[in-house]
Amino acid sequence: MTRPRVLIVDDEENLDELVQGYLEREGYAVVSALDGPSAVALARDGVIPPQEAVMRVEPRALSDLLHHQVDPRAPRDLVARGINASPGAATGKIVFTAAAAQASAARGEACILVRRETAPEDIRGMHSAVAVLTERGGMTSHAAVIARGLGLPCVVGASELRLDTRDKKLTATDGRLFREGDLVTLDGSKGEALAGAAEMLPPALDDSFRRLLAWADEVRDIGIRANIPSGMGTNWCSVDYAAGSERTTLYVTYSVP
Repeated sequence: MTRPRVLIVDDEENLDELVQGYLEREGYAVVSALDGPSAVALARDGVIPPQEAVMRVEPRALSDLLHHQVDPRAPRDLVARGINASPGAATGKIVFTAAAAQASAARGEACILVRRETAPEDIRGMHSAVAVLTERGGMTSHAAVIARGLGLPCVVGASELRLDTRDKKLTATDGRLFREGDLVTLDGSKGEALAGAAEMLPPALDDSFRRLLAWADEVRDIGIRANIPSGMGTNWCSVDYAAGSERTTLYVTYSVP
């Protein structure tokens, strides 16, 4: 059996088109070193050992797979860019206060909380929202840290936006005006806010994902256990991935209703 000719690159998206075309004509399969499913496929085909497949995938890439993502093949109507503080994607109506987010959740309407920056008094609003967007902040800002803890998509430092909380509106760089109740999509994995409802992909908890975690479990040095505080609701909690294993690894994301 002939082994496939594979070239593993760090950034497939930025690979020169002419170079990629030449490699494909020569019979090479070009895959990203950060692509979990591709790493698993290479290991299954005997090109690399399972331990190397585990090392080729960044932990953040696995975190991205646990959340909904914007379909990369779909059109993107960009409103603003910021820092990708917490992965995942969500679509909802813009709200500008924690109280408005709670009211929206009570009506069963998905909302995205937009703030200049969040503070401890915004916690209930963040619990009620499906995503958080802030004009200021960085990876260690209040919004970023809390959103990662809650499993919420979050973009911070979107300084291109002009936010007017008094009139409940925000203005994009291109001059478009968005008011409270307008529909937007937040892509926390890429750090982008998009107009309207973008096409989504569900979490990629497929066989390749489970296999990769099973291989990681075989070579890990430490184990981690997590508890859900009493009274918390669960959006989803998962995943008995290790077929035949005596252990079950649990990945949990929770929210307060």
